[in-house]
Amino acid sequence: MKRKINSLFLLLTMLIVFLSSNAFTSAETFTGEKPIKFYHGAPKKDPILASSISWYIPGGGQFYSENYLKGSIFLLVEAGLFVTTLGLITNYSYDLGNGFLVDAKHDVSLEDKQLAWGLGTLLLGLHIYNIVDAYHTAKRFNNSIDSELMENNLQYIYSDRKDPFIAGLLSWKMPGLGQIYTKEYNKGSKFMLGSIALKMWGFYLYQDLEDKYDPDSLGITWKELSENDKNLIITYGLFYISFELINIFDSINCAKEYNKKQEGFFSKYSGSNIAYDPEKESFKLVYSWKF
Repeated sequence: MKRKINSLFLLLTMLIVFLSSNAFTSAETFTGEKPIKFYHGAPKKDPILASSISWYIPGGGQFYSENYLKGSIFLLVEAGLFVTTLGLITNYSYDLGNGFLVDAKHDVSLEDKQLAWGLGTLLLGLHIYNIVDAYHTAKRFNNSIDSELMENNLQYIYSDRKDPFIAGLLSWKMPGLGQIYTKEYNKGSKFMLGSIALKMWGFYLYQDLEDKYDPDSLGITWKELSENDKNLIITYGLFYISFELINIFDSINCAKEYNKKQEGFFSKYSGSNIAYDPEKESFKLVYSWKF
């Protein structure tokens, strides 16, 4: 009797081992439902944020919503109208210490004044339209994503995504801020320190030139400088611009790399055996037996 029980126990053990090797099969086999597939494309855009960006930067909201052609048109047209309007009623000058200076003209003709008013009104209307269009451009971008989700039966999951455009915009405003936004704190701190060092270099460069040419003057004009000093300023300017561009593009790349890591995390759970429930914010593991 004892031998029979041992034989039966051994048989059951072998059967369990055999079935276990085929235990992880498709969730569709057990539940009759298709496994959830995740959307890994570009994240949805915030329409209010798009409008806010276009308020400060013409066409910026359209760039944010990845409509680069429309954004470029808004930027160029508004910039052209602004420069033309300002040029009708003011005189431009440039000073190394103070930058561009604008002085009002005292002999502006009536025709120029009327033209300036007309162009200024057109610029204001275009800018308001630009802000409204940025909102609708973001909405259309989101609608295209919703259509893709429905057509391909995809689940939209972005638990912690970083927008590359926002990262670049932040780094343009303050070097290193875009990297910090993407949680690259070490790299962001280095860019911030580099920016401070460059600004200090520029400040001391200007002080040296001011003492060298005219300590009592309010500014230095380009014509006053020697060729060596001009080359020094051009070198500094190119170095500064290169640093800013590297900083901006690096922050954009950091955002893309951050998103790839997020996609890699969710791709681990997008197979047939594990599904994500967005309402309960939990994963479920489905076991099934294949005979």
